[in-house]
Order: sequence, then C-alpha cells, then structure tokens
Amino acid sequence: PYMDGLSVIHHIRQNLKKGPKELPILFLHSSSDEDFIHQECQRYEVHAKMVKPVKMYQLFGVLNQLMKGRQASPETASPNVVGKEADVLGEKSYKVLVVDDNKINIMLANKIVSSIIPNVKLLQ
Repeated sequence: PYMDGLSVIHHIRQNLKKGPKELPILFLHSSSDEDFIHQECQRYEVHAKMVKPVKMYQLFGVLNQLMKGRQASPETASPNVVGKEADVLGEKSYKVLVVDDNKINIMLANKIVSSIIPNVKLLQ
C-alpha cells in the first residue's frame, strides 16, 4: 500500500538485483501519465505495459510471449490465440507477482492469471 507499481519495479530491479532476463515484468497501469510511465518502463527494462482495463485475449497474448522469452505487445495479440496456444503455458510452472493497491483488482488479476496459466504460483 505504500508503493506504487513503478516503485515496486524500481525495488525489484535495483534492490533485489533482478534483471530483465531473470525476471520479465508486465506492468498494468491506468493512463494517468503515459509519457512518464513510458520513460520509467524503458529505464527499468519492463517487457510490456498495458493500460487497464485489459482484454483477456491481450493479457493472454502478452503473457504467452513473455513466457516464451520474447518482447510483448498487447497490440499484436489476437482473440484467437487463447485456445490455440493455451497448452504452451500449461507445460511449465510459473511464479507471478500481482501488485495492486486495490484488493478487488488483486483478486480479479489472480483469477484471470490462474485461468490463463494453469501451473501458476501467485505471489503477493
């Protein structure tokens, strides 16, 4: 509750020394200050950012690309990708940290991520 999303990313990158190869980051945000967010995401090597609310197929597409070690963009996601590539994410287990200052958003994000990635361990 005392840190915003960019502060959490800063802490992960600087204090915990988790680089982009070791820990890809998907940043979901409101569109309050897009220029500043874009600059900070570049600075901390965030793999993908999406403006809330997100579409499920876009979230799936971005997570799918991140899990394959690729740069991701919600603009390239297709609604048809969910059914075709769901098996790819089910092959391995993943850890996902969900950070939000709103408990309802956390519950919703956990539910969505769990439905997209079958073998996920959710962290908070």
